[in-house]
Amino acid sequence: MAKMLKVILKNLFSSPATRLYPTVEREPYERTRGRIYCDETSCIYCSLCAKKCPADAITVDRTNSTWELNAYRCIICGECAAVCPKKCITMNNERRHCSTEKKIITLTRPSEAAATKKEGA
Repeated sequence: MAKMLKVILKNLFSSPATRLYPTVEREPYERTRGRIYCDETSCIYCSLCAKKCPADAITVDRTNSTWELNAYRCIICGECAAVCPKKCITMNNERRHCSTEKKIITLTRPSEAAATKKEGA
């Protein structure tokens, strides 16, 4: 009986062993894989990332200078970031949030004419 009373008092006056998730989030670990980012201004659209992607989540179109990532097919392996010769594809340790719809992230290189037009304005 004394042992049980000791456990009850300990549990009453100690903090919980778990986090209060929505208000207290855990910091991601250093080498956690997360979101994939592509810098479309420095990308040369060589399509090495699309060739090395085991899930076929990346599509590169050289003629239109577009880079697409199907987030639902991506298995977050990091092969695209490792093989990119310009290092324009990076992966940080932010976790991806849940989604209610399938998203395809499309990045297009801004045209040279539009870039010079912005500088002249």
